[in-house]
Amino acid sequence: MKSDPTIVDLIFLICILTAPFVGSIMGGIITTKLGGYTTRGAFLQVLIIYMILLAASLPSSFVKIYYYFGVCLWFIVFVFGYTEPILMGIMLNMVSPPERSTAISVTTFLMMSFGLLPAPYVYGAIYKIY
Repeated sequence: MKSDPTIVDLIFLICILTAPFVGSIMGGIITTKLGGYTTRGAFLQVLIIYMILLAASLPSSFVKIYYYFGVCLWFIVFVFGYTEPILMGIMLNMVSPPERSTAISVTTFLMMSFGLLPAPYVYGAIYKIY
């Protein structure tokens, strides 16, 4: 995007510091108002928020102005902060108490192994192709 690194760093810092916090607070409040993470409304809520994630992630690849990219990035990180506690609560509710620590460990390991670890390589490969 050929922008000033200071502005890019500031936009990134604002996104990373505010979006997950605001997302988790809003997710907790709204989920509680809908009856908690043990209801069917929690699944529907996560589905709707992931549709918002899709709407925020699609234009982020085509945006040429870094302020707009910052808005897309903020919503992407917001959705992670919003849904992570809900999905963790749903998972912990479905697993028996002795197996909960193992379930969290396996989930975190798989998320890191198949999501976060290969992401820079995959994005770099896609960038080189196109």
